[in-house]
This record gives sequence, structure tokens and C-alpha cells, in this order.
Amino acid sequence: MNEADRRAVLARRAAFVSAALATLGCSPARPEPREPEVVAVPPAPEDAGTTAQADAAPPPRSPSTKPGEPPSMDVPAGVSETAQKRYTHLFESMRALYDTVDKIEEALPSCNVQDAACEARWRDVADQLLEIRKTRSFMYFCPGTSDEARQFAEAQKAHEEYFNGRLGKVNTQIDAAWSGHEERWKKLQEDAYQAKPFPCLSFACQDW
Repeated sequence: MNEADRRAVLARRAAFVSAALATLGCSPARPEPREPEVVAVPPAPEDAGTTAQADAAPPPRSPSTKPGEPPSMDVPAGVSETAQKRYTHLFESMRALYDTVDKIEEALPSCNVQDAACEARWRDVADQLLEIRKTRSFMYFCPGTSDEARQFAEAQKAHEEYFNGRLGKVNTQIDAAWSGHEERWKKLQEDAYQAKPFPCLSFACQDW
């Protein structure tokens, strides 16, 4: 095999790997029941041992699931234009996410999920969760090795952890409401995605 043939083989392999990664990580065929980043799960309530009846309304939820105030959204003074653009995009995106999870918390239905009239209210929740997925899909930030990049990564991580804590609590309430009817809830989310699919983006990163 000469050098030209060897380069052609390597190029084909690289194209195959890139296509496979894009398919696996960027083009979901259907929405997941929850965000994969969610890691925070609140402790179970004292009456969690009580077996819920399939036709019972979900248990009352707490007045607020907000774990304190979100991290700072102030752009550090003296940062470069590159860093400033990243901070601006991060904070705009996080404000949209916080606003959406606020709406979900305020409108989370407490009706019996087996009632037909209740399903329309849950469709709204599925739409809001889809908006969260869509916003997060446009929030990829290329990592960097500079001090500015490391400082930005810390700010990004703080916001992600705070938001995941709130979303995790919302998902816990949703799971309780749909206990025993998980497939119906999954179908509502699939329908929401099929009605409003969003494009898949790829990124080329440079160190900063």
C-alpha cells in the first residue's frame, strides 16, 4: 500500500467515526424522559412508604422547589472579548432555562392523570421540558486551557449544578404523578418532540 492509499483509508475511517459520533450524540430519534445531566434527587418525603393507588391523585407538592438563589450572572471585569461572548451566551441561556423551570413549577398539574381533562395540562409540561432540551442543545462551549477558560468552566459548572438540582426535583414530582402510567407520560413527551423537532448542530473547537 503506497502513501496515497494509506491516507485515503485513514480519511475514510475518520469520516466513519465522525458520522457515528454525530448519530449517537446529536440526533436523538425521540426525546428522553428527562435530561441525562440530572443528578440531584431530593430525599423522599416521610410518607413515601405509603403505596400509591393507580387511580389516586398525586401527592401534594411543596410550595417551592427552588434551592436558594442561582449563581452570579455578572461577567468578570477585564476578560477578553472571546470570554465575554461566552459569558453572555451562557447567562442568556441560563436565564431562559430558569424561566422555563419556573413555569413548570408554577403550573405542574395536581389533577388525576387518568382524567382526560388532565392530559392537556401535562402536554404543556412536556412542551416546556422540550424547550429545556432545545435550549441546552445550543449551549455547547468549547473547553480551553487558558485561565479565562478555566474560570468560565467553573461558572458554567456552578449554573449547571444549580439548574440540575431544580430540574431533578421537578422530575421527581413528575415521576410521582405518573407512577404506574410511565408509558403514557413517555408518549406525551415523544409527541411533543415530533411536533417541534429541532436541528442537530456540530461544532469545531479551538483552544482559547
